[in-house]
Amino acid sequence: MSWDQVVGHRNVLERFRKSARRNRLANTYLFVGPSGIGKRTFALQLAKSLLCRQSADDELEACGECPSCQQLIAGSHPDLIRVSRPEDKKFIPVETFIGKEGQRRQQGLVHDIGLKPFYGGRRIALIDDADHLNAEGANSLLKTLEEPPEHVKFIFCTTEPQKIPVTILSRCQRFDFSPVQTAEITQRLEEICRHEQIEADPAALALLARRANGSMRDSQSLLEQLFSFCDDKLTIDDVNQLLGTADMGRVSDLASSMAAGRSGECLAKISEAIQSGVEVGQLAQQTLGYFRDMMAIQVGDRKSTRLNSSHANISYA
Repeated sequence: MSWDQVVGHRNVLERFRKSARRNRLANTYLFVGPSGIGKRTFALQLAKSLLCRQSADDELEACGECPSCQQLIAGSHPDLIRVSRPEDKKFIPVETFIGKEGQRRQQGLVHDIGLKPFYGGRRIALIDDADHLNAEGANSLLKTLEEPPEHVKFIFCTTEPQKIPVTILSRCQRFDFSPVQTAEITQRLEEICRHEQIEADPAALALLARRANGSMRDSQSLLEQLFSFCDDKLTIDDVNQLLGTADMGRVSDLASSMAAGRSGECLAKISEAIQSGVEVGQLAQQTLGYFRDMMAIQVGDRKSTRLNSSHANISYA
């Protein structure tokens, strides 16, 4: 992976590069943002750049070919210590730092971090789900965070920073990660489809990207599900079938009937949609989103504020 393959978060990357050019990289970072938007991917790429034996610090570009890069790609780099979620069996579970039984594990982590780097550069501790650390777990790291060795970098990732002990928060440089833009998600999904040699309707991928709500991980999970049952071409009907959503023509017709006050017609169209496999909750959400976009159009913006629909038959009158 390279920085070009990391979707979104260009502002965060630029901040890191400016710090690197000024030789002002901190020892402890906190990455905050919703689940699935790429915090851990960004952290791993940053670690790869910092540990690369051929990389110049002022650019943060990993070569991807040196032994350090190859070991990080393989998940076996001796200078990268990962404390991760329980399902990542090959990493240290963050839950083992909770309670009295975790004290020995905590002391071991602090000892490992302080060791001299194997490759003579840095040692990096990447702690996922840092909000799972309790006061005991935080205190075990506190002395190292207060006086970190020059070669040590900490990266904490979390979706709930308010749960992290203040003793850690006060010693971190915080970076807030925003949800990935729909256009960026769509572009990445198109690249994946080309790589898998599957033809995809652009409208289908755009709908998939919108339903992911800014999560790159969720969008890829949905696309993988579609690959399992779609034919050689991925269509918008395939996406609607997977998500239980209605096509925008149906939503537009329902919205027109509602705007005209034709109650009986509305009930008939809702019943028809349910019988065709549309989920009621999804239909309600789509209809609200459609009206939201119509309100945006009404005040004069036709494209940039449309978040829920890409229907070509929207009236701009």
